[in-house]
Amino acid sequence: MAYMSKPEEEVVQGSKIGGKMKTTENSFYDIIHIQAVNRPDSEAVVMGDVRLTYRDFLDKIDGVASTLLGKGIKRGDKVALWSVATPAWLYSYIGIIRAGGIAILLNANLSAKDARPLVEYADTKYILFGKTHDFEGCAQDIEMISEDLGLDKANCISIIDEDFSNAEIIEPDISGITVHDDAYIIYTSGTTAFPKAVINSQYGLINLSDRLSSELKSLRGERVLIGVPFFHVYALIGIWIYFINGGTVIIPKAIKADIIAGLVEKEDTTDIWSVTVLFQSIIENDELTAKVAQRARICTVAGSYTSPVQFMRFETAFYKSKFINLYGMTETSGAYVFTRPDDDITVRYNTVGRPVEDIEISIWDDARGMLPHDEVGEIITRGFHLKNRYYKLQPEKQAIDKDGWLHSGDLGVFDTDGNLRIVGRIKDLIIKGGENLAPAEIEAQIMSHPSIGSCRVFGYKDRIYGENIGACITLAPGTVFNETELRQYAKEKLGSYKSPVYYFIFDEFPLNSNGKIDQRNLHVEMLRRLHRLQLEDNLEKGIPIITMSVKNSEYNITPVAALFEEAAMNLGFSRKKALVIRQAAEELLVLRINGKTDSIEDIDISLRYYSTFLRITVSDFGDSNDSFGNEQQRMALAIMLKLVDDCEMTRLNSGKYQTSMDFTYDKDFDIADFLLKHEK
Repeated sequence: MAYMSKPEEEVVQGSKIGGKMKTTENSFYDIIHIQAVNRPDSEAVVMGDVRLTYRDFLDKIDGVASTLLGKGIKRGDKVALWSVATPAWLYSYIGIIRAGGIAILLNANLSAKDARPLVEYADTKYILFGKTHDFEGCAQDIEMISEDLGLDKANCISIIDEDFSNAEIIEPDISGITVHDDAYIIYTSGTTAFPKAVINSQYGLINLSDRLSSELKSLRGERVLIGVPFFHVYALIGIWIYFINGGTVIIPKAIKADIIAGLVEKEDTTDIWSVTVLFQSIIENDELTAKVAQRARICTVAGSYTSPVQFMRFETAFYKSKFINLYGMTETSGAYVFTRPDDDITVRYNTVGRPVEDIEISIWDDARGMLPHDEVGEIITRGFHLKNRYYKLQPEKQAIDKDGWLHSGDLGVFDTDGNLRIVGRIKDLIIKGGENLAPAEIEAQIMSHPSIGSCRVFGYKDRIYGENIGACITLAPGTVFNETELRQYAKEKLGSYKSPVYYFIFDEFPLNSNGKIDQRNLHVEMLRRLHRLQLEDNLEKGIPIITMSVKNSEYNITPVAALFEEAAMNLGFSRKKALVIRQAAEELLVLRINGKTDSIEDIDISLRYYSTFLRITVSDFGDSNDSFGNEQQRMALAIMLKLVDDCEMTRLNSGKYQTSMDFTYDKDFDIADFLLKHEK
């Protein structure tokens, strides 16, 4: 079943004509130019002491475009933009496209080593750079990249040092250029070995922003704080919503809770465009919460899953504000599904809402095609908002099928009113015993417990079910973790089959450069902790390293004892302690072999690692150690008992007599760490 928002009436401005929303052919530059004419002295961009009016902002854009034209930029040339979010980033981004270039929006947190292949892949001709992950080394990074790729150093321009206002203005030749042309490239941060270069147009972003702007009009203010990196489409669509309406974009110096809250207060900002992690950090601090709660009227979240419980916590803390959930991706020019301000609270908590006007969305299954509204499948979409293409990828890898549908890789389901609920990623499904389990469903129930701040669920290999469930959690402020209580709660909410087997507590989750939870690294860390936990469980039972049977011959005493010495040395015992272990093994073997007769069967020998000691065990059908009358045997027993840290002798049900010698590890030695470090 496909859903498409249909207009009910004609509206002149903004708007619906002939059954469809009116679209605009205005470019990025056109929009800023219109505002510079209509409201030249209104603030366009604010960051710290830098406050650019629309007139100033347009001058800077013209300066960037003219600088590039003066250096010989040609239509379609690629220009890398590598900087953290600043006013200079914004006017450089628009200026590149104004000059006819294609802007490559690089992640500012990349190292030179990671940025270089992306610059090369895009066939970059120019680099505009500002402050990056390593401001002190940025110029050296650019020099290294330019030399390595053979770029003209004169075409690598610092957007910090260059005063574009003083550039000699050169009017670009815009004949034949349309807003449907390639405008900018954003590299996806997906799970592929090399990120895809998504090429988008101005048309998709501007028209999507215009529709969102109209839908949010009842709440939207005139000033927005963008708490998202600018190389992310989520930030871009937020920026253009406010530029289209002549509003002000406020840029924080860093995306941190205290800085964001301080700016909300200082700049009297009512609109905040950010991510779940940021809002969560604010509500964990009463002072910061108070600053935001007094002013915020609309807060948007996107880019990562926000549970219903988190939404309730946010709106309870920011009691004058409404939270709007958005869903989209780089390939769709940003958010194209969102909850409306007047939606019922349960819709805004539990879904990401409905698509914007004139965009189709459906749920797909490769085997069955379009699915009914209440079945989970892949989210697919088509419309004006889609990317132009993936740069350099073959048609079969473009993710858009012959009918124009973009296949998202996300799992979702519609309710009866056409609201979309995100279930997870196709690749994130946990397949337990042949049943597909969606992590988002499990996470939502776990997070509904009052002690849980956030939760991410992952699969891990299981010998019985193929995969099973592990949960990474953070605790809500002021709460104490009670695992027994949480397990019972999960069982009641999810049933035993969907309940996590393991829980791993984190102080905070790792974040990627986009400010989103780093799912990949979090999953890896969970698997590391799980591996250690399973290893520690095995150490409690004893991990067998050597298991063998030897003939009851005195010729076996020396080589077997030497084998134990070598094992001890490999484990990290000192040379002195390893020799003690060897001598104790020799004395025990002397005791057992000399106390036996040729008719007795072989001797069973093993060496096991335990959590705090190494154990050597010898068992055979001979007599007990204290029954021997031979002087040599008595002496061997005495020496052995003196050398070991602990010893146990017992007759097994099988009839065998077993002697176990324990040797404790050094005080600072962690056997689990050692094994994890040295395992292959």
